[in-house]
Amino acid sequence: MSLVVTSTGVWVTHEEPLARPDCPECGLPITAVVQLVPECHNAYPCGCRVAEDLLE
Repeated sequence: MSLVVTSTGVWVTHEEPLARPDCPECGLPITAVVQLVPECHNAYPCGCRVAEDLLE
């Protein structure tokens, strides 16, 4: 079982979790994209600046 989190909601699923992409800046696996202000999106946990739709 896993959680699927998107900009439209959160779902519980029995499917295997999707593979997460690597950060295009540093290469570490990304678990989330954090938006603190509308024009700034950072990969978590590395903190590199990334595109807002990287995980969609």
